[in-house]
Parts: sequence; C-alpha cells; structure tokens
Amino acid sequence: MENNTVLQSNSSRPPLNNLYIWLLVLCPIFFIPIKYLQIYSNPVIFISLELISYALAIILFIKDRISLTAAGYTKLPHWIWIFFSPVYYWKRDNITKSNHTIFWCGLIIPLICATLTFPIMEEYENLIYTPPEQQDSYTPAVPFPNTEN
Repeated sequence: MENNTVLQSNSSRPPLNNLYIWLLVLCPIFFIPIKYLQIYSNPVIFISLELISYALAIILFIKDRISLTAAGYTKLPHWIWIFFSPVYYWKRDNITKSNHTIFWCGLIIPLICATLTFPIMEEYENLIYTPPEQQDSYTPAVPFPNTEN
C-alpha cells in the first residue's frame, strides 16, 4: 500500500503546457514574410524585424523552460541546445516522454521554409548583382531604391 501512494504522489504532476514549444517550432514560418521584406523594404526595417524575430524565439525558449519547471520536470535540456534546436527538441521529448512529434516537426518545418525562401534569396541576389548592361532603364541597380520622390 505504501508503494502505491509513492507512485501516486510522483505521478501527480501538473499538466505540461506545450504552447511555447509549438510556437518555437513554428517560428521559421514567421521568417518567410521577413525574407520577402528583405527585397522590398528599407534595410533598417528588415534588420529590426530580424532582431525582433530572434528575440521572440529566445523568449519562447525561456518560456518553455519555465513551463517545464512548472510542470515538475527538474532535469531540463541544457540551454546551449537552443542553437541546435533539433537536439533540444529531441532531449525535451525524451525528458517529457512524449512521442517525438515536436522533434520531427522541428526538423521538417525549417527545411520546408528554407526551400520556400531559396527563390526569394535568388531574386534578391539577381536584383543586386545584375550588371548595368543587362539592366533596362526601369530597374534600379540597388535593392532599395531611393524614396525621395
């Protein structure tokens, strides 16, 4: 009987909130519109949005660690693994004994997003590096045209 009560007290954890880890896994989707802005906006706006996006990812990572602690998990993945996010997702899934859905989504979503942004980056490079003899009179040689009109 005593063993039964010990098992019940160990298994009575508060529920784990996975909201922040899922938002972190989905962050690369939010980077796609920022890549489009790289071509058509002011560099200051683009860099500001990039910094805000990375700050958001760091905040989501911290919030996820707080939710893991609040759910009673004492052994957390080391913070350095956020720079190698699939490793962090794998270790987190092992600690929480989940089915590695977060890991697989965290591995596949950035690959899909990178594939979607390759044409954007190619267009950006073509816009910057077009030789003057190949440009028509209406295309600017720089990616950010002068807005003094």
